[in-house]
Order: sequence, then structure tokens, then C-alpha cells
Amino acid sequence: MSLSRRRFLASTVAAGALSTVGSVRLLAQATSPVSRGGSITASMDLEPASLHPLFGNAPTSDRFLFNQIFDALLRIEEDGTLSPSLATDWSYGDAKMSITLNLRDDVVFHDGEPFDAEAVKFNLDYATSGKAVAPHVADLAVVSGVDVLGSHTIRINLKEPSGAILAALGTEPAMMLSPRAMKEQGDAVQRAPVGTGPFRFVRWIPGEFIEAERFDRYWKTGTDGNRLPYLDGLKMRFISNNATKVIELQGGNLDLGDAITPRDAMQLKGDPRVKLVTPPGGIQSWIAFNSQKAPFDNVHLRRAVNAGIDRAGLLQAVALGIGAIPPVMFAPSEWAFSATPAPSPYDPQLARTELEKSGLGPRVSATLNVIQRDPDVQLAQLVQAMLGQIGIDLDVNVLERQAWVHAVLEGDYQIGMGRWSIPFVDPDQVCNSVLGRGALNWANIQDEPLKQLAVKAARLVGQDERKAVYQDIQGKLVDEAYYNFMMMRSVNYISNPALYGLAFEPNGLWHLSAAYLLS
Repeated sequence: MSLSRRRFLASTVAAGALSTVGSVRLLAQATSPVSRGGSITASMDLEPASLHPLFGNAPTSDRFLFNQIFDALLRIEEDGTLSPSLATDWSYGDAKMSITLNLRDDVVFHDGEPFDAEAVKFNLDYATSGKAVAPHVADLAVVSGVDVLGSHTIRINLKEPSGAILAALGTEPAMMLSPRAMKEQGDAVQRAPVGTGPFRFVRWIPGEFIEAERFDRYWKTGTDGNRLPYLDGLKMRFISNNATKVIELQGGNLDLGDAITPRDAMQLKGDPRVKLVTPPGGIQSWIAFNSQKAPFDNVHLRRAVNAGIDRAGLLQAVALGIGAIPPVMFAPSEWAFSATPAPSPYDPQLARTELEKSGLGPRVSATLNVIQRDPDVQLAQLVQAMLGQIGIDLDVNVLERQAWVHAVLEGDYQIGMGRWSIPFVDPDQVCNSVLGRGALNWANIQDEPLKQLAVKAARLVGQDERKAVYQDIQGKLVDEAYYNFMMMRSVNYISNPALYGLAFEPNGLWHLSAAYLLS
């Protein structure tokens, strides 16, 4: 079991470095015994594109909901380790060309179908067959096939050794759906999923909420010795405005809200209607340039933008300076992180020089697409003001997220501002999106040598060997300026003071199976 407990993160972000005065954690139960019953209403910034985990295109917000409806083969703990979930144990085979997993024998899907080795094979075969054109297919690209060794034992065969594959078995690619539901519903299962998780899907009202109810046959037990979950039900609303989240919680219409900034949280200090929760990790905001379309196919213009953005100033304005400014997409706590090479510091004169080198000056006009949510629009306006001072005139185009995604993935944009929660469990997961190895190519990167570096890093098993390759990737990203990784900011969640028992993944995504309302 030593390999199965392998740590993927050197450490998580220190709570003291990313905390806000007055915030608390909801990891443990309250001093009183847990209570059963009651339903909660939670919120997330974004409405999912699909409720089939393979097809989700918001990898660090979809799991706010996916974690409640589905179980993966492995579970990601807050410290970045992997623990048993639908698989009770796992081990690499000879030459690390396969992984054998023993599965739980007491699990059923929400439709009553048994969970077994055939169900796992069906799910993984679908993901790797080429039939599913989906963002998370790339996470399983190294899988060559799945063998059923027994009713509850499978072997995943690999095309080559992989240090990244275990992390994929704890996230969307290994979240199990009922084979019967997938066969009977076809694509409709994306709107009415059937998983094994603590809550069973009830309905989806587009633009408003998704509702789920307690699954009475869930396999986990709570501290009282009875089956989880403690709650009777869950409604997940889609609220992108921080002020609305706060007002709804203060008014009793919301029990749990996702990320608000430290600046927002300071204003709630001492409010008895609101409990502030500090999750692990943080949110990284970034700008992706369309590197294949004018004017940002010009590396000097991309470098001008990067030198013209005061990243420390943005962090101060949005998050009171609480967070970090990593060079690229890795959090300072991650083993793949390297402080060198660092991107150019804020330097308006350098920005003007790079603009002149681009041959496009003395002034350039461009459009920045941003998603309608807090604080992204504010960030876009601050960037607009900064770049105006160095000769780049930005129009800010505010879009609903799925319209933003469509424009970016179709290449119909010049600059796109996005964000994700970091750290990821394994650096390969974020590299898939950053470098465009999968379906999510935010910067329209067509740099095959760079993509092959990421393939090489995922193929290696030793952490030190992999880190050396990721350092090369970071250097290339900085030099080519495909992105501006603006900042990693601290966040707070807001909670009903009576809500306890949340558990978190390293990047702050929650699990609600053991959550309860203190009666």
C-alpha cells in the first residue's frame, strides 16, 4: 500500500498565508453529536456544461457538484494523498505498465444496478474508445485497455509507465456512471446522471439550480454508525455575484456559498448570520492569448502585455494582498513549482519597448473576453486601465461562461481571462488545459515540442525526474508568453453558522457526504 498512498503534493498552501481574519474551518464535527435530516442550499459560480463528468469543461468548479453525485475510484484527500473510495486498494504491475484495483462489493448505482468490475470496464472503455469527444478523455490517454480479473477486480493496462495516472483515477475520468443508464439514455444521461454518490440527481432547472436527494443505499457510514449522508437533500444554485451570495445567506435562502474574496470577507467579520470558511488552496486568475491569431500571434505584443500588468497591484486590489504571484500555473506549495525562471516584473518601460519591437505600435487595439462573475469583471477593468498606459487599448467583452468557452475553443477571440482553483492533484492535469493537449486549449497553443515535454513529464514516474521536465515547461511558457498568470488569491466560503462537517480537496473543492446542520 505504500505506492497507493503516494503523496502527489509536497504540501498544501499554508493556512496562515492564505487566511482571512475571522475565518474558520468546517472539517471536523461540532462539539455536539451530529444530527440527521434537513436539506441545504449551496451555490457555485458556474452552471455545469454537462453532468457527465467526462464532459465537464470547468475542471475546478464542476466538482463542487460532481463530488456529491458521483464517486471516483480513488479519493483525493486535503493533503493531496489518494485514499480508497470505490477501489479498496491498488498496486502497480511489473515495469509499472499496469495498475490492479480491488473494488468494493457493497456499492450500487442510484438506479439499483450493482457496481462491479464490469461497470468500471464499461466506463473506462467508453472514455478511451474515441467515442467520447470530451475534455477529460486526455487524462486517460495512457490507458491501453481494461481487463476484468474477477467480479470486483480490474487491471488497467498502460501504453507506458505513468506518474500521472493515479491522479486521474481520483477525478472526473474515473467517476462512475451506471452502464444501464448510459445505454438507455445515451447523450441524455448528461442531463440526468446516475452515479453512486451520497446524493441522487432529482432535477436540473437551467439557469437556476440542480437538485439532489439523499441516496439511502449509499455505501459510506458516518460517525454515528449509520449510512451517510446526514442531510436529506441538496440544492445547488448558480450565483456568480458575491453580493447576491451574501444577501441570500444572510436572509436564510443559502447555507453555503463558494469563493468570495478576502475584501468581501472583511466586511462580514462579526456578522452572526455568516460563518466564514477558509478552504485550502486558492484561485489563480490568468489571461490566455490567442497565439495563432493577430495581433497576439506576435510574441513581442504578448510580452508587452505581461510587462504592463502590475500583478501585485491586482492582488492587493482584489484580495488585500493575501495570496501569491507564482510564475506559472503551479502553486508555491506544489512539488512541480519552480521560482525560476520568473516572468518579467511589472515594468511599463519594458512593455513599451516590447510594443515597439512588435512593429504594431505606437498603439494597439484589442478585445478581452471575460466571464460575467465576481471579481473577474473588476480584474478586467483594472487590466484595461494598466494596459492603456503603455499603448494597448482594450475593449472588455463580458460573456456568460459557456459563450466564453465556445468563443475561446473556436479561436474566435484575442485575449480570454479565466481562472481555476489550485493546486491540482498532479501537474499533468493542469498541463492538459494550459498546453492544449486535451479539448481545452485556452491559448490556442500549437507548439508541439512544448506539448511533448508535458507528455514526457506524465510518462515519468519519479518525482525528481518529472520536476526537471516541468521546470523546462515553465521556462518555455514564460519565454513565449502564451499566458499571463496574474495571481493566486486567497478565498473564503460563506456558510450557515449551523452547518458542519465539510471535507475538502487540496484546491478547496468540497465533499458534503458528512455535512450536517446542527439542530
